[in-house]
Amino acid sequence: MSNIKLPQDTTALEAAAAAATSSATAQSSTLAAGSSHVVRPNAHTQRFDRQLRLWASSGQRSLESASILLLGGTALGAHILKNLVLPGIGRFTILDANLVTPEDLASNFFLEPDVLGKSRGAEVTKCLLELNPNVKGQAVVSHPAHVLAADPSYFTSTQNNFSLIIAANQPASVVLPLAELCASAKDGLGIPLMLVRSSGMVGEIKLQVKEHPVIETHPPSLVDLRLTAPFAELEAYADSVNLQTTDTMELAHVPFVVLLLRKLKEWREAHGGALPVSADRKSFLASVNALRQQAGDADQENIDEAVSSLTQHIWGPLGRPSVSSKIQSLLEDPRAAGIDKQSSNFWLLIRALKSFVEAPTSSPSAQPSSEATSLPGGGGLLPLPGSLPDMKASSAGYVELQNVYRRKALQDLANFRLHLTSILASVGLEADVIPLEEVESFVKHAAYVELIRGRTERESREEPNKAVYAQAFEDPLNPISMPHHIAFLAADRFYGLHSRWPGSDGIFSAIVSSSGVLLSDDPANGPGFVNPGQAPHGSYASKGPAAPGSSVIAAQTEGSTQGSSSPSHPTAGPAAGDTESMLDEDDRRTFKRARAMESAVTSPSASNSSSTGGAAAANGAASRDVVMTDAEGAANGLSSKANGHADPDAPVSPEQDLADLCQEARAVCRQVGLLDDENKAWEEEHWDKVEEACEEMTRAGHADLPSTAALLGGIAAQEVIKLVTRQYIPLDNLCVYDGIKGAIGAFRV
Repeated sequence: MSNIKLPQDTTALEAAAAAATSSATAQSSTLAAGSSHVVRPNAHTQRFDRQLRLWASSGQRSLESASILLLGGTALGAHILKNLVLPGIGRFTILDANLVTPEDLASNFFLEPDVLGKSRGAEVTKCLLELNPNVKGQAVVSHPAHVLAADPSYFTSTQNNFSLIIAANQPASVVLPLAELCASAKDGLGIPLMLVRSSGMVGEIKLQVKEHPVIETHPPSLVDLRLTAPFAELEAYADSVNLQTTDTMELAHVPFVVLLLRKLKEWREAHGGALPVSADRKSFLASVNALRQQAGDADQENIDEAVSSLTQHIWGPLGRPSVSSKIQSLLEDPRAAGIDKQSSNFWLLIRALKSFVEAPTSSPSAQPSSEATSLPGGGGLLPLPGSLPDMKASSAGYVELQNVYRRKALQDLANFRLHLTSILASVGLEADVIPLEEVESFVKHAAYVELIRGRTERESREEPNKAVYAQAFEDPLNPISMPHHIAFLAADRFYGLHSRWPGSDGIFSAIVSSSGVLLSDDPANGPGFVNPGQAPHGSYASKGPAAPGSSVIAAQTEGSTQGSSSPSHPTAGPAAGDTESMLDEDDRRTFKRARAMESAVTSPSASNSSSTGGAAAANGAASRDVVMTDAEGAANGLSSKANGHADPDAPVSPEQDLADLCQEARAVCRQVGLLDDENKAWEEEHWDKVEEACEEMTRAGHADLPSTAALLGGIAAQEVIKLVTRQYIPLDNLCVYDGIKGAIGAFRV
């Protein structure tokens, strides 16, 4: 135990512990006395009743105070937000400069048929807000890549205070710098980043979390009966129960906890104070079953419970340390030893837990010494949760046993708070800086807390976990889904070379990734590219902070019907009509080709057949021959080739795209340690799986299928809720979905 100066007079500390215990007991009594008075839940509780059973009021408060940023108002992104808006997320922002296209109408459920050519982000926001009037949302009309270049602080500023950022189908040139920003935000604590993407029937979810503590992990059971290390009051209660009674009904209602405690006491008395070991299992079981003879023909359910509880409550605790290695590693973590004023609540609580565990169970008498007297603690044990399982017992007996455990749990809580107060004082913090509710939850879940320390996106790509990739191809039971992740990584490299996704032209790639060519329906500007600084048409009031060169459209169910650019951030950049003059030669040719084909998109005939056009795109039909060039290709260091933009006049060839994608997939396999020039065994056995994944990637062309978007949206939203509420253990760090085989895999790459 580290040396922490404490008051010499321990009387006040012991009085505080007694007061805390008395207060908690009084609260319990008041609750019991007033239990006959039932308070009707309010409308909020009634509305969210089912989810409150999952993450309680504390989790709901965290959810309602969260702010989510989505990059790309695609079908996948919209489904994620839908599953966050319904349970009551606080607010969301959609960063998207694209206008609604026929492909969007074919795949995105949250777009109405008459919004063709309007702001995609604003229209999706409008529909989502209809699901829950308590949620706030806005659309920022700008390219994610442009915001990253012009004002990267937009993503990490305290003014926006995003709780989590979701990037839907974004290229590596957006993902990597965004991941670096998120990892370094909030003084190094980081902002959680979720990368989601889909292509036809496959998709994946990737989480980047710098450090994520979880206190309420929701284990299967919080029960700790302490049978192998009973506290004094529990032993006294067990000794007070008469097992020699001739009343079989009374014997049948003795709690199994008492039966096992008495048998353990008999064993220790017969074996010099030693507890049974693994070799004694049969002998100890026989001693427990001997109670059946005494019970005779009476009900023996409590004896059956005692036998079935041996593994969990006796052999388990005897075979492992009192503090698990996982928790011990947290107690010994340098972050716990080096706490200061800036330390998070989690590390302050961990430091107090270390002090509690190392302290003796009762405070020794004060000695005339210059050193501080130790506070009472756990004596090598964690705080007792105080939970008790259901068991065969009389009502009075069960309540009495429950009170024994409850009083011990309250005493441990009071002692822990004394340690926490001392720890906080040592770093100059007030005793109430951590809410009591959080302290109580931590003490109750102390044996099950988790700390997720994730890898950054750049680490996952540049220093891959090669063993995980190798093991993913050797699963003998489940369908192998890792090839699709390799295909996605290869598609990133392909995008770096061609500024489009394999199997898709530049226009469709821009629709998918929200960063590229936009089609305009404004006759004043003409078809083609749209200046990100220009606010699209829409009946929404503009308000709130926006990124430079962008417009904010706050979609509301009621309010202003006049669109305008943000007053605090005036529209930047040249007029849309001057866009062509700003482009280089290759991009200018692409611009002209986009104008030439605009009539096919904005004409009445195109509008009437939007569903068929979207279906064609969903089937991977790359019928358009426009290739968009982009500076992202030059900046993307993931490509194995020297940068060379594709000729914008060249048609898209699915066969050539597949060949190029397979070549990039080979480079990925070498990087992750799967392919070796000297060892051809892996290639002979598994390369065909990667090739099939590349074929599906090219065939689908990164199209958003409604079914895939809906399923991935549900999974992704579930992980967002875990991160926002800090409950349940989140994904670490990759989930790959294969809708063709109906398989899903989770990996830490």
